[in-house]
Amino acid sequence: MAAAAWDVLSKAANLAQMSGLHAAMLVAVLTTLLRVHQSNKRECARLERCHRRLHQLLQWPTTGALLCSELGGPVVMALVDAAELVDSYKKSTLWRRVRSGRRMATQLRDMQDVVNSYCGLLLLVNAHLLLQQQATRHHHHHPVPASSDTSTATIHEANDTSPSPSCQEGTTDRDT
Repeated sequence: MAAAAWDVLSKAANLAQMSGLHAAMLVAVLTTLLRVHQSNKRECARLERCHRRLHQLLQWPTTGALLCSELGGPVVMALVDAAELVDSYKKSTLWRRVRSGRRMATQLRDMQDVVNSYCGLLLLVNAHLLLQQQATRHHHHHPVPASSDTSTATIHEANDTSPSPSCQEGTTDRDT
């Protein structure tokens, strides 16, 4: 890596000499390029974290149905695209990284936005499915009486002091 950096610096110095740039100007240009390079490294690391987060969300049992839907393809494609962009950046030479500059940072941030959007969507879908499962379990444990006045049934349920099956001694939600 150090050899590549010296190679880039020597090419930049030769170019600066040929174009008549002053040493101060050369330092300013190199400093800017170094900042862009460091920024791209940070953006790449952020995209890697986003990628891992989406990958973990796809491992949740509730996302299986989602992957079989029409949304599954784009989510998986975003995962693949993010991995390819990170891999491409990491395998690129320092000279290519410097040349791609801010364009690469924009690509990395755009992909982060896509992956983060899918992460948010998966969290919402998972929350919805988990709430549905909980409501279904609650409905099976506490059926609503057939009376026409549901407000009284709700009041009676709220005032019921008998322990629910999951709260009885020695049982937990996992045991039921």
